[in-house]
Amino acid sequence: MQLLLNAEPKFCDELTAQVWQKWTPIILAYPLPDAQHHKELCRRAYKHAPSEFRNVLEILMHERNGVHRQIQIIRYVSSFKDANLTQTLLSQLKDVNLTTESVKALLEELLQHGSQEAKKFAESLVTSILFNSSKEVRAKAVNAACALMLHTEDAGWPIVWPVIQQDPEFGQQVLESVSYLSKFEGRVEHRLNEDHLADLYIFLTKYYPDQKSEEQVSTEGGGIISSQDRLIRPRDSIKMWRNHIPKRIQERGTKEACNALKKIIYELPELKDDLQWRLLETEALTRRTAWQPLTPEDFLKLVIGREPSNSDLSNQLETIDRRTKKMEDDPKTENIVNNISNSNINAPVGNVGETHSHVTTSSSDTGSSANRKKGINWELLLTIIGIMASIMVSGAFNKEFRQFFNQMFSPQVEQESTPSVD
Repeated sequence: MQLLLNAEPKFCDELTAQVWQKWTPIILAYPLPDAQHHKELCRRAYKHAPSEFRNVLEILMHERNGVHRQIQIIRYVSSFKDANLTQTLLSQLKDVNLTTESVKALLEELLQHGSQEAKKFAESLVTSILFNSSKEVRAKAVNAACALMLHTEDAGWPIVWPVIQQDPEFGQQVLESVSYLSKFEGRVEHRLNEDHLADLYIFLTKYYPDQKSEEQVSTEGGGIISSQDRLIRPRDSIKMWRNHIPKRIQERGTKEACNALKKIIYELPELKDDLQWRLLETEALTRRTAWQPLTPEDFLKLVIGREPSNSDLSNQLETIDRRTKKMEDDPKTENIVNNISNSNINAPVGNVGETHSHVTTSSSDTGSSANRKKGINWELLLTIIGIMASIMVSGAFNKEFRQFFNQMFSPQVEQESTPSVD
């Protein structure tokens, strides 16, 4: 079939459905060395014999799970899955006899194609360790959490992070598993917002502090990853990942990124000197990113005068009202009267043109209180007349001032007849 596909692809297209049904089991089961051609043969077999293909796939997944403890065969169907084939994989995912590696392979395959049902199943596996701490349940939960973090839009953070907080040991197992893929590619970071990245960095710093002693590093447990004759333990790998996170927060250039760095500095004050400069750079980047230049229209509005708007006029009227209220509450009339009373006033009385010295008053006159009561206080009267005349001319506050002067001076000015003058 592979030879025919390479030499005569048209001949393969002309084969009947009965022929493809007979060949489907061997196409799926035979380990072809050329994976690309194997996938193409599987695609054609599913196109011409879909029911037979799904039945054989279920049988082979069950067999591989029992014998090989994994079902890598599903990688041949990843490029052409439809709703029916996805449902076949989901039904197999819920098999309680699946091994940890088989669950991981199925979850990764389904989550990469956005299966919401697979996501809910993975979330249920993660939360199951809060009620069942068996070794097998815990291993499946770790693989489910890794699949969520690497293959879902939100990294499964609303479910995974609360469990990590309640079970830090579980969190370390999960984060060590994803750290090798995330430390350079950022496959987890780009799925998290700035605040979540801050929480992740704080957790990694607290549980993976820098070791100052080489002896401590050499005695660390865990597996070893070989890279070009250099031994990299999981704890070393996760520290490398941790050290990349502040830079990735800075590169966001947002207000939330600034807040995330401030949160880290607050929670880890010992790192303030190392992170303060990064916070300053992030703030500068945020300003550059958020700045918008003025449009020509906005610029012209700033430099060209305009007529006052209704809002401006309203504000001006409010200012005038406030000042008027202040004048009413704090009148200055009494000071004016006192100033005028200290000057000499010659009031003409009697015949026109005659001036009598005995009605001329000054500040030095200290006549008896009885005489002042009987005579008219011309000084005060003229002052009042002058003030009222000016008010009447201006036309402002007549009613208010009349009330004020009636209250102020009515006890002092009595209605008496004008004394006769010889």
